[in-house]
Amino acid sequence: MKQVRILIIGILLSTFYFLLSFPAFAAELYLEPSRSEYALGETFFIDVRLNVTPPENINAVEAYLKYPTDIISLKDISIGNSILTFISQPEIDEPNGLIHFSGIIPSGYIGQIPGNPDLNNLLLKISFKMTGNIIGLSSSNIYQISFMDKSQAFLNDGQGTPAKLILKPAQIIIAKEAPILSLDSWQNFLQEDKTPPEDFKPELVEINGKYYLLFLAQDKESGIDYYEAQETKTDKLDDFKWQKAESPYLINDQTLTSYIYIRAIDKAHNIRLAVFIPSPSVSPVKPHYENLFIWFIIFISLISLVLLYFIMRYIWGRKSNIGK
Repeated sequence: MKQVRILIIGILLSTFYFLLSFPAFAAELYLEPSRSEYALGETFFIDVRLNVTPPENINAVEAYLKYPTDIISLKDISIGNSILTFISQPEIDEPNGLIHFSGIIPSGYIGQIPGNPDLNNLLLKISFKMTGNIIGLSSSNIYQISFMDKSQAFLNDGQGTPAKLILKPAQIIIAKEAPILSLDSWQNFLQEDKTPPEDFKPELVEINGKYYLLFLAQDKESGIDYYEAQETKTDKLDDFKWQKAESPYLINDQTLTSYIYIRAIDKAHNIRLAVFIPSPSVSPVKPHYENLFIWFIIFISLISLVLLYFIMRYIWGRKSNIGK
């Protein structure tokens, strides 16, 4: 009987150990600081990353971040090299220290590629600057940047099922010693980016009877900062006529007879230019009364008919007189 009890206890302990060691399928949003300790006045990076345990498959993320505004100020956000396709730019609420972003992964994400030593799970890169006052530092000198509980990840199951999500914050330690040299990691990062955004192609669409251009450029380093547009009747550009633009872009020349240039500018000010070229196959036919050339042809035709009438009348008159 004693041996049976020992056997049962052994089985229970083995089962318990197996359950503990069995991987829990969950997605993990975590923050990766470039270092753990920073001096006041220093600029640094926090990487927002996604970790997935196969066979979990994630195809959408919506995250809310909160940071302490009394010691940290937001400098910039880069979505370059992100695995997300962003529907819109991240939203920033600086007074309350909030960052909100969302995006999709069309083919889904199942985790790190086996055998690849480089991480391929970057969602975005945030640049912060230490702006607090040494007098105002907490006694522990430790601050936290964290995800809010309403952050979500969604399974690639065709139904948008919320995934079990683990949220991991980042702790940063502020050094009370004044820095010998103020380090600006963000500026160094931008200076190293010499590559323009990738090629992109504006697409013409019609929305509620109006013509628009859709466009989306990708930049694998510092990320797209903004777009500019210029419309011209020729293929010549004027540096003073560029205007900020967003997709979808409402075309000013709804006759589609203008060249429309779109340029994507990344955060390091590298530029990629794209152009929509007017084509007769997509241009709506202009009303005849708007076309001066057609009016000119009509006018010439009428004059010709009047002249022809008088000439013929003169000839017929002479023939009549000769007959008499």
